[in-house]
Amino acid sequence: MVVHRNALKQRNKPFKGSTKSNPLKKVKITAKVELVRIPRKKVISDTKKAAKQSRLEVKRLGPKAILIVSCNSTVKSSDFVNKITQYIQGTILDTDFNIICDCDSISDSEWNIGNIVQLPKKALTSSFSQKVYFYSCPRNVTSVLSAAAVADIIILLFDGLRDDDAFDKQGYDIMRALKLQGMPSVIGVNLTSSDSSIVKRYFNDELGPDKKYFVLKDTLQLLRGISSTSCKQISWRKDRGYMLGQLHSYNKDDQKLVLKGYMKNLGFTCKNLVHITDVGDFVLDKIEVIPPSGNTMSLDPITLDEVNQMDINDQIDVLNEVIEEDNEFECQKLDEMFDNIAIESNDNDVLDEYFKKIVNESKNYEMEIRDPKDRMFPDEVDIPSNILASKRFRKYRALEDFNRSEWDPYMDLPVPYSKIHEFESFKALVKYCNSHHSKHASKIVEAIKNVTGIDTNEPFVYLQISGVNSAIVDKFINDAKPFIVSTVLPYERKVTVLEMSINKVAPLMPIESHDSESSIDSIPSKSEYKFLTGFRRFISRPIFSIKTSVNSSGKSIYLKVLDNTKMCIASIYGFALPLSNPIIMMRNDEVIAHGSIIGPNPKRVVLKRIILTGYPIKVHKQKAIVRYMFFNPHDIRWYKPAKLVTKRGLTGRIMTSLGTHGYMKCLFDQYISQDDVVMLYLYKRVYPKWHPYTWTHQSITSSIYA
Repeated sequence: MVVHRNALKQRNKPFKGSTKSNPLKKVKITAKVELVRIPRKKVISDTKKAAKQSRLEVKRLGPKAILIVSCNSTVKSSDFVNKITQYIQGTILDTDFNIICDCDSISDSEWNIGNIVQLPKKALTSSFSQKVYFYSCPRNVTSVLSAAAVADIIILLFDGLRDDDAFDKQGYDIMRALKLQGMPSVIGVNLTSSDSSIVKRYFNDELGPDKKYFVLKDTLQLLRGISSTSCKQISWRKDRGYMLGQLHSYNKDDQKLVLKGYMKNLGFTCKNLVHITDVGDFVLDKIEVIPPSGNTMSLDPITLDEVNQMDINDQIDVLNEVIEEDNEFECQKLDEMFDNIAIESNDNDVLDEYFKKIVNESKNYEMEIRDPKDRMFPDEVDIPSNILASKRFRKYRALEDFNRSEWDPYMDLPVPYSKIHEFESFKALVKYCNSHHSKHASKIVEAIKNVTGIDTNEPFVYLQISGVNSAIVDKFINDAKPFIVSTVLPYERKVTVLEMSINKVAPLMPIESHDSESSIDSIPSKSEYKFLTGFRRFISRPIFSIKTSVNSSGKSIYLKVLDNTKMCIASIYGFALPLSNPIIMMRNDEVIAHGSIIGPNPKRVVLKRIILTGYPIKVHKQKAIVRYMFFNPHDIRWYKPAKLVTKRGLTGRIMTSLGTHGYMKCLFDQYISQDDVVMLYLYKRVYPKWHPYTWTHQSITSSIYA
């Protein structure tokens, strides 16, 4: 018997439709969620514990530092400090708050720090007592920013009797600088008895409607607002300790300075250096603490920690050696330059012949050098006929594609690169230093609690700092200026190439109203500017650059002048500062740019671009004869492999040289027109200016106080 099989029977492919589980398929696992009901009593208990813990944290804090800033020239903030302190002490009444002057020339010129006072019980919003102290500073941008760096609350004073703006020009400059640096909690106070809607509207527009605003009819209401205001944490100072210190004693023989004040935030350790704002970095010898004066126990100052850090004078000596090496390097370059001049005798005739030769050669131009305003492109340059382009631009080279072409960051580095640091992982280093400092600082705070018996996170301490020059102390004493001290983390003592993203600020008023010196129209590279970031102030000479695209392989274009519309990158030689810290750039005590710190990056390549232009004199389809780009056949053969572009977007290359006057035949990818312009891009790597005054605190002091 023959069994006939069906020839049309469908036979599926063996590797498809298998019932076996595919390991590449994602299996969704639905977890069974069990809802656990928390008892209501436990919720109430946890809420009460959290509220109690927050009240204890407030109790452990030290006195609130309250900065008084006047927004008008008719209000003197130092008088308000005296009056509000006297009112809390009970020596004056509400009716004595008359501190508004009719003269617009009134301005604060000195620091005024009031006594530490305890708020009256009627002004307290909790069962714990609170201590505060008010202080004011000179009415300029630099002083206000330094004072606001250690403030817990800022009180803005307004004159409600003014019919015009609530802020004058100086008030606007100060307000803008404060917002760029980062402001703590803010309270607005109208010093007049009448409620001015104009002042409140200006205050809400600048700082937001959620900020507290008071009219000084009832001073007790203002004190209640201060008591209920929580201190806002600023990101750039949360990982370090700081203190508004006052002079306790100074020994000229040992150059040891002792400061007293309340240790804020994490606190200090003798394992790290300390920074005095506007002065520099110093060694912290020891931390001393004395029990409160109300305690009858008479204890001597107790040393909590001993210094185990290398003395900063050794580092200053190293920096001085670096400066001396730079001076010798410059002298050697000058000597080599003069040695290259072949002058065998000292006769004046030889010198005259030499300089006449230079003058005659400089006049032999085939094409007149044009004014920069008459050039079509900002990077365009002209080549005289007596100089070979291959020699004149020997440091430049062409790139096939700016975004895709590679540039070795370690090729032909300058001498300063042998004196700076490169970090393998800067973020990991910052994280390690912050945790290490936090661990040691918490031990210091616990030791102070054990010695004094006071449960506080911001104790009153004495800091002994060594290596402080007597001229610096005399200057602070004459100006009645406090010492602003902060912690220096180890990586902040390493000199590297620091990069910052900055934007140019717009003028608050029309440019015609500004003086010629204070105009922010032009901000050229390699000029001296003052930088303010955190607790540091330094002077440097940055170079500006801008990224052409995201995929530029770490390359950027050098800018001679800061761009008005785009975010630019400023590069300097300086200390490695924390990431994302706000930075303010100033010139003549005026804010001209602002931004944030990107971090150290010595491998980033900044290229200066120049454009050599030529003009077609004869065109035929895709070919053209170009002149005025070069004036020598040798240059045409030298740059023959380079890529050409035109103003209309064509790309091409050099085919051959024609004649002896620099004419050349070029081929392009499309038809070229007679009115097009042929361009050749050349690039050279540039570096920041080596400016040791940026990190030597002796030079910083002399330049700021000059």
